[in-house]
Amino acid sequence: MGARLLSFPKVAEGSEHQVYLDAEYARVWKVTKPGLFGENYFIENGKIAQKNCTPLDYLIRLRLWSMVFGTAPRAVGMTDHGQIVSVHSFIQGQLPSQSEVNSFLVEAGFTPLRQKYWLWEKAFPKLGFTVGLGDARDENFVRIYHHIVPIDVRLWRTV
Repeated sequence: MGARLLSFPKVAEGSEHQVYLDAEYARVWKVTKPGLFGENYFIENGKIAQKNCTPLDYLIRLRLWSMVFGTAPRAVGMTDHGQIVSVHSFIQGQLPSQSEVNSFLVEAGFTPLRQKYWLWEKAFPKLGFTVGLGDARDENFVRIYHHIVPIDVRLWRTV
């Protein structure tokens, strides 16, 4: 799988992964950077703090993303270097404004914790936990007509 990914053009790079475009099948492949699986954020003593994620945290992130938004990258494997490989349909659209993203999140039931730092949360009382959402910046979403779709967000269980 790794050699095939390298034949796709790299279209983006985030803090914890590289993104490759498979134009033939209209999908993107994300490969985590060696030893990097993102961060979770939390408030400690009134200040935002963060912790590095484990591979399990990253996989939980993808599962929560699917649960909360109905669409998410799907983990499909791991490289010889311990990098997680995921795939997602290519979503073509426009970059939404931050106010559009904020409205979308409120409509989806999220509450801002530190909105200027793109940190939100949503309670799931029936499931007995709350989901934290970080990196909710406009550049991590796509607007398709009147719908907003997350394409690179961080989610975790907070309770």
